[in-house]
Amino acid sequence: LAFIYLSDEPWLAVRALSPFLERVRGPKYRLMAGLWAWHVQPSEDDSGWKPHRDGFSTSVSKSNLPDAMTVWLALTDATCLNGCIYLVPSHWDATPPSSTGRSEEEIVLSDRALQNIRALPATAGSMLVWNHNVIHWGARASSRASNPRCSIALMFRRVEDGPEDHSWL
Repeated sequence: LAFIYLSDEPWLAVRALSPFLERVRGPKYRLMAGLWAWHVQPSEDDSGWKPHRDGFSTSVSKSNLPDAMTVWLALTDATCLNGCIYLVPSHWDATPPSSTGRSEEEIVLSDRALQNIRALPATAGSMLVWNHNVIHWGARASSRASNPRCSIALMFRRVEDGPEDHSWL
C-alpha cells in the first residue's frame, strides 16, 4: 500500500486538505516527511500500531491550537472489526508526554484511561485529525471483518515551529 504515494491521489487529497489546514492553523503549515499507509487484513494476526503518540511534546500552542497534526484518511470503511483507530481523548490522558517528546516511549494505560478509550469507526473517504500528543492506535482486526482496513496518514506542522532540516516535504 505504501506505493500509493507514487500515484496522484494522495497528493490531490493533500491539496484538498489545504482549506481545512488553513482554517485550523493559518497559511504557515507544511507537510512533514512522515507519510504512512496501512492495509490491515481481516485476520486475528493483523493490526495497526500499538498505542503511541506521534512524537512531539509541544504540539498544542498557548492558544490551544494544534502546532502538529496527523490527518488520517480512511480508504476503505474502518470498523471495530477490521481495526479502526482508537484513542484516549486528551482531557482524559493522565500521562502527559515526557519532555523528550519521543513517540517510542512506552504508553501505559491506567484502568481509568481504559474506560475512556474511544473507538473511531470511519467510512471510506472520512478524515480523522488529532494533535501529536494524543494517544492513539489501530486496533487488532478480526477474521470476521468483511474487508481490510486501508488508510493513509499525513503529518503537518507549523513552519515557524519546526527545525530547518529535511523533515519537511
